[in-house]
Amino acid sequence: MTGCDGTLVDNTYTTGEITAACAVEATFAPILYSIATLVTGNGSIDPGNATRQQGDSVSFTVTADDGYQIDSVSGCEGVLSGNSFEIVNLASNCLVEVEFSLIEQAVTNRPSTPSFNLPSAEYEGWASVLISSSSADAMIRYTLDGSTPTATNGILLANGGTVELSDSVTIKAVAFNSDLLTSDVIQASYDITSTSVSGGGAMHPLWMLIIAFLAFILRRQKTSFSTIQNRLFA
Repeated sequence: MTGCDGTLVDNTYTTGEITAACAVEATFAPILYSIATLVTGNGSIDPGNATRQQGDSVSFTVTADDGYQIDSVSGCEGVLSGNSFEIVNLASNCLVEVEFSLIEQAVTNRPSTPSFNLPSAEYEGWASVLISSSSADAMIRYTLDGSTPTATNGILLANGGTVELSDSVTIKAVAFNSDLLTSDVIQASYDITSTSVSGGGAMHPLWMLIIAFLAFILRRQKTSFSTIQNRLFA
């Protein structure tokens, strides 16, 4: 409020001494309240936060991620119906709290946790890792980038398939079935070191093929093995 050299205290405006004609002007604005949200678990609420006028009705949409369910929604004297949280006659700043919980899967229907034929260790040159689950109808998904495999995330592999490794990596794998129920995740780390022809470690099949070819040439052309080796690695 302004005019007539007045002063506003609470909702009372007192003018100064009136010595001439003057005007008092009053401007009114809506009362705004803030609605904050807090989410616990895997899911979302839309809108995330909101600012509305006093007395407004506000609607929020609550959505659980795959495999999760709405556990509870509370605050602002709102009411949850399905996945819609309704606040009627907003009267103050307030907080909406949302909790999501994991949907328990039927244990009997989950595939068994897969296993690796090779343990976490250091391997020279390469490693061929077989991943299998004892559940006959299971498929495998695995990751090499550190992410967690699920029924829809990761590289698809037939049950009992192999992963050929030539670099150090951590494999995470999970088994899943046609109902997209998943097993526990298993992981192992493989440290692949470089190999040499003269080394004492296991020999890669490619080197075995090269040596067999050299032996064939040796027999056919009577060339010394040391001469062929020197030419090959010159």
